[in-house]
Amino acid sequence: MEVARTHDLPLAELLGRGNLADVQSQADLPGAESGHLAAMELAERLGDIGNLAVSLSNLAFHYFYAGHWDRTENYARRAVESMKITELQNFGHFPLLMLAVARGDTETARTHLRPLQSWADDDDAQSRDSYLIGEAAVASIAVPPEEALILATIAARSAYEANGLMSESFRLAWPLALEAALRNRDHDEAKALLAIVADAQSDHVPTYLAAQRSRYAALITIRSGDGVADVEAELHSAVEQLRDLEYAYWLARAQADLARWLESQQRRD
Repeated sequence: MEVARTHDLPLAELLGRGNLADVQSQADLPGAESGHLAAMELAERLGDIGNLAVSLSNLAFHYFYAGHWDRTENYARRAVESMKITELQNFGHFPLLMLAVARGDTETARTHLRPLQSWADDDDAQSRDSYLIGEAAVASIAVPPEEALILATIAARSAYEANGLMSESFRLAWPLALEAALRNRDHDEAKALLAIVADAQSDHVPTYLAAQRSRYAALITIRSGDGVADVEAELHSAVEQLRDLEYAYWLARAQADLARWLESQQRRD
């Protein structure tokens, strides 16, 4: 970015800004929001509609995790409505689909899944995985648990193999797969999915995934009846990490998990 500014190379600066902001997002580092906004503004100035669509999608997902879902909707709808090229509109449809699933709105989620089918056979692995994730996400609220588990597991493992832990695809797909495994009471599959992150080197695991690792470790222990050791500590760890990240939706989920656990232990106070 510095070299690009020095030599007045705005496209190189745009690519640097966008990639840096993406790394900050996937690694849960500070500066992602301002980086995505700067990349968006630079793309607008250059008239680079491809990178503008990507920046709008990145901002939408940033606010999705932060719990500012009105902003998620605004940026994602802008990507859909301002792009003349259908393929670029997908960068808005994808976050809108994930938002609809989080809200339990099956009809809206399916509406946004249909255009994503153009990504199913895309040359780009992330686009293909995005379609798989969208399909699995809709299935999570629309079909029986066993069908949802098959789709979500395929999406999670494909995302991991193509992009590793530190990727938007894995961040979205892995919790979907674990939720599906728990709903299906397939504790062996849940443990296998958990191991993808639990067995990774700790310095390769972003904070968000570490928090989810703690949360799902506790939930698997509770649901499988393997005892109660470390359940409360794991849930507290998840709550603290998600609070530090200010990821409001997942913080609320972890707090609800902890509350249910405490109530089950006759600790209503």
